[in-house]
Amino acid sequence: MRVEILFLILFPIFSMGQDYVVDEIFEPDDYSGGFAEVSSNNRFIYSWGLNVNNSELNLIKVSGSNYFDFRYQYNLPILKKVYFTSGIGLSWNIFNLNNDSNSFYIDSLFHQKRKLRFQNITSVIGLRFQGKKYPNESWCLEVNFSNEYLIRSNYITWGELDGMKYKNKFSKLNFVDKYQYGFEIRGGYKNISLFSRYRLSNLINRSMFDLDLPNLTFGLQLDIPASGDI
Repeated sequence: MRVEILFLILFPIFSMGQDYVVDEIFEPDDYSGGFAEVSSNNRFIYSWGLNVNNSELNLIKVSGSNYFDFRYQYNLPILKKVYFTSGIGLSWNIFNLNNDSNSFYIDSLFHQKRKLRFQNITSVIGLRFQGKKYPNESWCLEVNFSNEYLIRSNYITWGELDGMKYKNKFSKLNFVDKYQYGFEIRGGYKNISLFSRYRLSNLINRSMFDLDLPNLTFGLQLDIPASGDI
């Protein structure tokens, strides 16, 4: 009798346990993997542009004066079709100096080629306006406030002396201000955008030189989701 009573108590428990196990059987065809998906608002942005001459018309050659950057950016939805943007990355800024400009170094006229190179940690915050929910299917317009902090600076010269070619590099330039800020405007469709950056701050320390490097950049950006699903 005790065995029968115990059986009546345990049988419903095992029956429910069996039902639970059956309900949780893994079916590969029905698996969506939703918990591991990366939101399309997580973006990797690659930029290439040209630094354009400003009032110092003879200071640089536009050809060879390049701007590159790479950043991770997250677009946080705040309103329908409006997003708050924030990003962080690295940038490389190159200025191809004219040979007839000796503004920075007395020996400038004696080199065949001279370049200033800067590497920065960059960050942006701003607003993004987007036509559709999914950025890979939509046009967009962004207005960002940009910050840059200098981590490396070089002045590089190339030339030839007595039939021998040479290359000299000077680092940790003392006439460059480390913190820079300005605006970035970018607009495009799907994964391709045009952008322009305008630096509001002085790159060259005005207490040492009464001039500044060009502060306007135009270029092209590739904007892809962190998931890699273009």
